[in-house]
Amino acid sequence: MKYLEKHQKTAQRSLEKVAITVICSVFNGEDYLNKYFFSIEQQKLENFELIFVDACSTDRSRSMMARYNPRAGIKKKLIECDVRLGIYQAWNKAIESSSGSWIINYNCDDYLFPEALLILQGVAERDLEHGLVYSPCFISSSPSHETIQGYSNWRNANEDGSLEAGCCCGPFPLVHRQCYEEHGLFDEKFMYSGDYEMWCRLHSAGVRMLKIETPLGTYFRNPKGLSTRPENQERRQFEDTLARQSLLKKPWALNISH
Repeated sequence: MKYLEKHQKTAQRSLEKVAITVICSVFNGEDYLNKYFFSIEQQKLENFELIFVDACSTDRSRSMMARYNPRAGIKKKLIECDVRLGIYQAWNKAIESSSGSWIINYNCDDYLFPEALLILQGVAERDLEHGLVYSPCFISSSPSHETIQGYSNWRNANEDGSLEAGCCCGPFPLVHRQCYEEHGLFDEKFMYSGDYEMWCRLHSAGVRMLKIETPLGTYFRNPKGLSTRPENQERRQFEDTLARQSLLKKPWALNISH
């Protein structure tokens, strides 16, 4: 029965038109948004959906996003929140409002190359067995992304022990919406490791993950980011341990009051 269901789903995906939704959670991101708008405008993929979630910014972010008028072919939506949201709460709101068959989380302080979405669309159309697609990326400590200081060539997430060793799906993975529909949204109890927990959960459920060899963008190692601040590393490590629990295939109760 599972074999039949799997191939019915594959056949259904082969008939669907690949549509991509880009989701972006923003809190006080005014220093990065103009660069982000430029990256969006330069995408060679003609048509896609773009959803911003403003997580109660106190700077000019909300007004900048409201005024932003994208080029033809880009359908923009802005979700305005009046209370401070965590990134996983914001991503969940965006996913629930999305219409694309594939969803990519693209943070406003990172940078996608112009060919990125077009390449991802092509991969999504060809490789129907995979529910998540990710790529290597360059690393910069500059918010302008003009200086490259490193390169992350992630491990193969499908190999035994790979996800146990750490998160390896990169900063802007493309995920089929069916994954969220069947296995749930991001766990909002996490502050830093909710994406890692999601990839572990999907892997444990048998979702195949495809690493392509073409780098699609640059990750900004933001010294002010929640996950990179030195004072947050103890809790980050604690959450990483919790995120891996689904890989052990043991029932567990989430308790992050540590």
